[in-house]
Amino acid sequence: MNPRDVLRKGFLSIFLLALGVRLLFLVTFMGAYPAHWRGADFWWWEIGNIAINVFEGHGFSSPFFRGSVPTAWECPLVPYLWAAVMRLMGAANGRTEQVLVLLQSVPSALSVAFYWLIARYLTRRMASLPLLTDAVAGLVLCFWPESLLRLTYLYYFVWQELGIVVLVYFGLRWCDRPTLSTGGRWE
Repeated sequence: MNPRDVLRKGFLSIFLLALGVRLLFLVTFMGAYPAHWRGADFWWWEIGNIAINVFEGHGFSSPFFRGSVPTAWECPLVPYLWAAVMRLMGAANGRTEQVLVLLQSVPSALSVAFYWLIARYLTRRMASLPLLTDAVAGLVLCFWPESLLRLTYLYYFVWQELGIVVLVYFGLRWCDRPTLSTGGRWE
């Protein structure tokens, strides 16, 4: 079997396992705390205020209050994603918050898969480590409490984590061979 196929299959397997663990955790959490989802807490987070302003047609506005004038901000993708989900759901309520929390499991699971890639990359260069060290690292990270518990809060933490782990992985690859192709190729 081609080594790239093994890598892709492993990445996909770890991603699906992490996604399953996250979705199971979130569904269990949502069932255990139904009162939490009766009302949305978008107003407590600056990013939620921006999403509400976009949803209500005020544009990309100040994160500190509703209906303000447009502003610049450091992370525009997440409020627009939230506003799109609000538009699909028809409101910014507790049900919308549940959907957004469930969606956070995707970047979180992708982060775990990239952590596995980093573990694989590093362990394949250390002959003294057993071959399954990267798999054990991936499995442990699927259940890592910090990663799971963070999912229940709406903020951009999971997106930051994904961005950082992707940059670290491609940075490691680039350090071996500093060319344009090594910064973005899977091997």
